[in-house]
Amino acid sequence: MSTTVSSTLNWAKTDLARYPEIIVPAPGPISNDYHQRCTKYFKGLSGQVKLFPVAFESGNACTLMDVDGNKYIDFSSGIYVTNLGHS
Repeated sequence: MSTTVSSTLNWAKTDLARYPEIIVPAPGPISNDYHQRCTKYFKGLSGQVKLFPVAFESGNACTLMDVDGNKYIDFSSGIYVTNLGHS
């Protein structure tokens, strides 16, 4: 494999020793607070949000981190990140 191809594919590698890392059971206290505030003002949330009411803070490639510090591998692959991943 050429160096160019090898370095291009590095974004797709996820260190499985670091992900997932669950610090507090999901949804954590901050996610719960955000979700309660959101449902107070917004109606018609998606089924996915109702099933897993976690507030994500950041994402990179196929990984996500929530506001409570938990790290996940994104297996849902939403429409906006299907091809390229987060960020």
